[in-house]
Amino acid sequence: PCSRLTRPLVWSMVTARPTSLEAVSASPVQRRCHVNLCELFMHHLQTVLLDTDRRPEYRGHPNILHGQCYVAAEVMYHWMPWYFHIHTMRVGGTVHWFLRSRTGKVYDPTAGQFDGPLDYSQGVRRGFLTKQPSKRAQAVMQRMTEQWQIGFGSR
Repeated sequence: PCSRLTRPLVWSMVTARPTSLEAVSASPVQRRCHVNLCELFMHHLQTVLLDTDRRPEYRGHPNILHGQCYVAAEVMYHWMPWYFHIHTMRVGGTVHWFLRSRTGKVYDPTAGQFDGPLDYSQGVRRGFLTKQPSKRAQAVMQRMTEQWQIGFGSR
């Protein structure tokens, strides 16, 4: 039922983006589809991450998700800035970035870098270091647009 009921909505979210929370959360079915679409977005995001997207101290690590939490969270946030809150937490002595939806669901596009699940209740809401996407995020967003025709925009 998800794809049948919301095919135009899913199409608009993949090729452009929805413009308000109401556009995707009118019913439980649409909310489930939105969660699935965010999961799909994270999968696509992971496929375009490169070693050069990492800060120099993280480059060369065999797990491509290692050291990508800031840029990955930044890209996902700028896809739907009205839907996500930015969070950080300490993991192993470093700061880890992830997102939480306005409905409370955690989205961590780089969770796969860790050996086990994280306690996201320890996260603190905050903002990114800049209001506009960083140069690294812009490069990832460009690749996502080219490979997956995913659009980005402002609030």
